[in-house]
Amino acid sequence: MIVVARKGVSQRVESFEANQIISVESQRGVVRGKVTLTVAGNRAIIYAIFPPDWAEEISYAVRAHLTRKPVPPEPPQAPAAQAPPAPAGGSVGEELGRLADLRDRGVLSDSELEEQKRKLLDA
Repeated sequence: MIVVARKGVSQRVESFEANQIISVESQRGVVRGKVTLTVAGNRAIIYAIFPPDWAEEISYAVRAHLTRKPVPPEPPQAPAAQAPPAPAGGSVGEELGRLADLRDRGVLSDSELEEQKRKLLDA
């Protein structure tokens, strides 16, 4: 991934592997948006994203890339209607804690966390 920051006539370029991203955060202002990537203890900030909605779109795309895991192809299955049950030996509270941790690390957005909590508590 390459982040280019321009200010006036100066330019700063940061380059890093996408798998080094630890978290991603977006902020949407009235006129512009901002995305902050945490990479190996450092922060790469993309300012002045216009239109501001794109800040969320960029963060969703990065989160999707972070959560993507290569898996061998399997035969198609019917989509699950409910969230997966809590891990064997684990409680609903532990699962909620794990989901909150994923949100805190930027893997899940607040709305994704709420959706998973509803599925877990309705199960």
